[in-house]
Amino acid sequence: MTPFRANLKEVWSRLTWPNLISAAVATAGLLASIFDLRGSLFSFLKYLAVVASVYLLVRLIGWWRNRLLWSLRNRLIVAYLFIAFVPILLIVALVLLAGRILYSQMGAYLLHEDIHNRIEMIADISEHIAIAHETLPAGVTMEDSERILSAQSRAVHDRELPGLKISFSNETALLHKIASPGKKYYAGLLQQGDELSLTSLRVIPDRKGERVVTLRVPVTPVFLSTVAPDLGAIQLNLMERYMGGTPPGVIYPSGEEQYRVAKPIVAQNRVLQDAMFWIDPPVSIVSSLDSVFTARDGRMELHRPVLAVFNARPSRLTLRIFTSLGELRDSYLLLLVLVGIVFLFIEVAAFGGIVQQDDRLRRRAHRSGKQAPAPGERDFHRSRSAKPALSEYFAISAGSRD
Repeated sequence: MTPFRANLKEVWSRLTWPNLISAAVATAGLLASIFDLRGSLFSFLKYLAVVASVYLLVRLIGWWRNRLLWSLRNRLIVAYLFIAFVPILLIVALVLLAGRILYSQMGAYLLHEDIHNRIEMIADISEHIAIAHETLPAGVTMEDSERILSAQSRAVHDRELPGLKISFSNETALLHKIASPGKKYYAGLLQQGDELSLTSLRVIPDRKGERVVTLRVPVTPVFLSTVAPDLGAIQLNLMERYMGGTPPGVIYPSGEEQYRVAKPIVAQNRVLQDAMFWIDPPVSIVSSLDSVFTARDGRMELHRPVLAVFNARPSRLTLRIFTSLGELRDSYLLLLVLVGIVFLFIEVAAFGGIVQQDDRLRRRAHRSGKQAPAPGERDFHRSRSAKPALSEYFAISAGSRD
């Protein structure tokens, strides 16, 4: 009889009626799932198949454990795996999880920082315009000054602020609504209806009263294509309050309110960069920006979220992190790789030492006429001679250490 047929016969002799019934139920449930059979009966059958599969898995683990741990070598290997390899595996999993969290925060930071830098830029432009407007030279009218200042600002900042619009008016109602108490300026994201823009409003003192200079940069697909070049595809979702009923999409809670997507703005010609390494999975990030909302009927919300959805490559974000190290960044990366190789070599050497020690003990037991159990023997739980052989084996192992 061949070893395969002998093993098959042994497995068949170990099967009991609960095992056979569980295998049949699990097979029937699997076939019902494959052929997508529906109905209460098939749903109950799938539930029973899950329970039967768990039962068979427990039985298989017990049988495999008894077959695996028949020799001292296998026991040493299993002990080594649980003592050395499993903690390393858990540490690696923890590092990967922490890395994804770090990269998500890094990507959100890059997006927020870029947008807020541009908001600060238009705030500085409005301040410069206000100062220049207050110091008009003789012979220059207010209209000429506003036209010249607008043209100069657009010419200088057209690349960073595509679509920049500068206007002057005597209307101060909007500024008084959205500005902080006691402040005569505002800079931030402003959502008016279904349009979003980077907006800066500032009061300009004038002999005839107060004038307001308004700078707007519409958030369009063209504008988003220039934001945070280290990120991949970017989409900003304008939100509106969810008033109940059947939602057409996903509902996003924010504070005590619930919102749904009203209008998406997708960056033009923005795709995820190619992977630099074979292990460079994309990181999907969801973040929130704060904006002021004003409706056409006069309603206003000082805090309405704008949902940002984008992705990035960890390799690109890693380059941004290590850029701050200067010229030594390549040396730090090389040192990290070398430490990882040395650590792996130590683990392999320790594993090889366990195998060599077991072989040495087996040869000594053979020379002493006390042979260790062979692989073809019965499980030590079922063999009567397993315990004496194993005790002699440990005695030889203790003698070798002495």
